[in-house]
Amino acid sequence: MPTEISRDELKQAIDNDEVDYVFDARGHGEYNKSHIKGATSLPADDAVRGIGLPEKKRDMIVFYCTDPDCPASAKAARAAEKRGYSNVYRYKGGIKGWKQAGLPTAAQELHN
Repeated sequence: MPTEISRDELKQAIDNDEVDYVFDARGHGEYNKSHIKGATSLPADDAVRGIGLPEKKRDMIVFYCTDPDCPASAKAARAAEKRGYSNVYRYKGGIKGWKQAGLPTAAQELHN
């Protein structure tokens, strides 16, 4: 199982530029509506297939999804670990926990 990271630990790691990648494991549509500021969309199914994972397997990677009941972040984190990534974390609180704390989010602007 991937290591859990708390909301405060994640915020501090982001602020201190210690996290190499924060991945939103939900679908692109949910990511576009709202995501942790600076996060990249990487749906869990893509992570399982190895699509979108970083080149360096020692980079600090954090996955999150909707809330503690959402399985996508755990699925993506386990997939990364199976592919040899050694510094993988899961933020279980998800976007809901992040927003409840009033932490910075962003929305993807869609251009037609």
